[in-house]
Formats: sequence, C-alpha cells, structure tokens
Amino acid sequence: MGYPDSELSSQSVRQKETSPCSTSRVRPTNMKPTLVLTSLPGSALLELHNRGCVVIPLTIEGRLGAAIDALDWAITRHPPTSSARGEGTWFPLARKLALELSRQATTIGVSIDWDIVPNLFHQILIASKRIIPIDLISCGEGLLGAESVIAHIVAKEEELPGRILNALEEEEAPLRRIAHVCTYYPGSTSLHQMDVVSATLGLGNKLAIEHYFYPEQKVAMGLFGRADLDILHFECHGASSDLQIDTPYGVPFDVRQLYSSDGPSIYFFLGCNAGSDIDSTAPYFVQEGAKASIGSYCGFLSGGDSGAVSLSAYYDELYQGLISGKRLGDAVRAGRKAAFPGRVYYCAWLLFGNPNVRFSTKAFGGAEPKPRLRRTG
Repeated sequence: MGYPDSELSSQSVRQKETSPCSTSRVRPTNMKPTLVLTSLPGSALLELHNRGCVVIPLTIEGRLGAAIDALDWAITRHPPTSSARGEGTWFPLARKLALELSRQATTIGVSIDWDIVPNLFHQILIASKRIIPIDLISCGEGLLGAESVIAHIVAKEEELPGRILNALEEEEAPLRRIAHVCTYYPGSTSLHQMDVVSATLGLGNKLAIEHYFYPEQKVAMGLFGRADLDILHFECHGASSDLQIDTPYGVPFDVRQLYSSDGPSIYFFLGCNAGSDIDSTAPYFVQEGAKASIGSYCGFLSGGDSGAVSLSAYYDELYQGLISGKRLGDAVRAGRKAAFPGRVYYCAWLLFGNPNVRFSTKAFGGAEPKPRLRRTG
C-alpha cells in the first residue's frame, strides 16, 4: 500500500528496513487502511487489495512458527502480569516474533515499523491457521494490543475470506441483556469490588445485567441457549475447551457443545487458555457463527504484580464503551490501554471475530443508558 507524499510529510523518511509501509497501491482518503496478516493463498487476497487493505501473506512453517513456539513457551512459564515483569521473561521473545513478521513483509516489498503502525492503520486483522499473538508485540512505550484495534479472524476454511471482508464493515447488534457468570474464588475481595460487578453496577438499568456466582451446572448451561441474551461473560478456571462453569471445584465441562445459533451473539470467555488455539472455546464459538468473542491466549494471574484479584479499569472502559456506542474493538483497546502498564495480561485476552460490531444503545434493557462517573482510584 503506497501513501501520497502529503500523508508521509509528517513522518521522518527512513531507510527501507525501518520505514512504516510501502507498496504500489493507493490508500483510501476517507479512512486509514486495514492491515491484514494472513496465511490464506494469494488467490483469496485480491478482493482485500481491492478494498484498500495492506495485505501481508504469511508462511507459518519455519521461522515464524518457531518464533510463536518460543513465545508460547515463555508465557506458559511466566504468564503476562505487569510490563515490568515482562521485560525479563517473555518481552524479548515477543520482539523476535515482531522481527520475523517484519521480515516476511519485506519479501513482498513492504516494510513495517511496529511503533508507528497504530498511526497508519485503522485496524489489524489476523487470519491464519495458527493464532499469532501480535497483541503482545512491543509498540512504543506499550504493547500493540493497547494501541491498535486487533482482531483474530477465525472461520471454517471455505468461509474465511468472507469473514475477513465482513470484518471490514460495521455491524450493528442489539444490546438487551448481559449475563455474567463468576465461578472462581475471589479471596477477600467483596462482590461489589469484583471487576465486572463494579464496572456494571452503574450502567443505568439493573434488569439488563444478570450476575451468577457459583450457579448450578444446568443453570450455567442454559445461558448458552438464551435468545434474550446478547453478551455471555464467563470468569472461571479451565483449559482450552473445558471450563468450570459452576464452581471452582466442579468438573471442567467442554462448553463448545453448548453453542446455539439462538444464543448470545458475543461471548467473553475469561478462563485460562480459552483462546489458545484455533479449536479452543473462544475461536470455536466464532467459527460456529457468533459475531465475536474474547478468550485468553494463555494462563494468567489476574492481579498484575500482586497476583491477587483487584479492581481494574479494563472492564470500566469495556462496558462503558459498549453501551456508549463504541465498536467492540475500540472498547477492548480502551480497556487494555487504561490498565497498562500495571496489568498487561488484558493484551493476552484476544478478540476473535468482527471488531466493528457496534451495539444499539437504545436497546439496552429497553432504555437509554445513563452515563456514570469514572472511577479514579
């Protein structure tokens, strides 16, 4: 994707290996382009080029696969917590991943400087047969996931090109009711101080949100088929596909079999490794037809440096953004940025599906939501 001279005038001219991006196409003047990283074959990429996207074809095998393996190894042993702790553990391997992605881009004549990618692109879409956690790449003084809207596009193979094209468009959805299920042990944290509860108490319509703590398994299972729910949010222990949906002592259950086309359109699966691979819970629901989901790429400690459950700005920004009409990707980015640098694990909670879903705020509980004061402490 080439840029007119006027677009580059504010940027210092750099040598090819460090310049932002350059191809032979012309950027649309009304919006920044979308950066697409994909392992799809070249025949499937023409329409993306025609839509003004900058497309980087990827080869997963070899050096890129090894870079992902190395980062996976590091964050398995040192789950992302704070920015300070990442520097001596997995940050260097995330940088190696960034370098390998840049190297593959140069093979088609495109140069990428990750520090200024957020200034050049509207969003980043990754469509690959393997999940690539570019959200954890360094970007300036932060992480790319806190600076850019990033979405991982997953679908059945024959549907993947169409899903990428859909992710370029805004999609409106009703927001009538949210169900939040918590099955982990919060220690000494009171219910009112728990992240999701605290963030949602002031949304303006108490009937629009249902909170479940240690529900019976049949109650939790029934939520997946509720036609009146638009967001289903689980906070729980588990693995890639098996989640403890009732109590922290319950038997993990493969929730993938509970997907229903009549159920919620958006899912937040905040259990360890719920977004760790293509067939794990969060991406699986999107492959089956959900508009979007969030799932953790790895295990995580939810308290930053302390390792204890604590208040966070992430959910404040996420939920306030959604009911105020922000696109899902923008709300996720705002939440991540608000929590940085003390809690970077939110950048490992990957967004799958369409980042441009925008909820109809007037449909929230049948009433216009009232704004709430931001928490300052």
